[in-house]
Amino acid sequence: MSKGDLRKPFYSLTGDKLTNLVEQHLRLVLPNVKETMRLGDLDSQGIDVLHFEEDDGAVVTAIQVKGIEGQFKPEHTKKFIDEIGKFENKAPRVKEYWLVINAAITDSAHRK
Repeated sequence: MSKGDLRKPFYSLTGDKLTNLVEQHLRLVLPNVKETMRLGDLDSQGIDVLHFEEDDGAVVTAIQVKGIEGQFKPEHTKKFIDEIGKFENKAPRVKEYWLVINAAITDSAHRK
């Protein structure tokens, strides 16, 4: 399966459907992955999906999922940076933070 085939289903989804798909795919490669939609505090802190330690339940990776409709545009960059800032201010410290978006960013200037 090519990367394009793997990515294609993500491009057309937003909201809970996108978050569900991200969780399903991560479960294939990571242990202990959980969607936070019904976990109250974690969800309100901006964590959509998490990867946690089996032993003590500590969050290892916090994953924020953002869906956009249509193609990525340069103005989306600021919105994503703002979301990262909100997460940094209200979420617990974690070893890793991932931002997953449902669009290809083809211009390298917007990937930094």
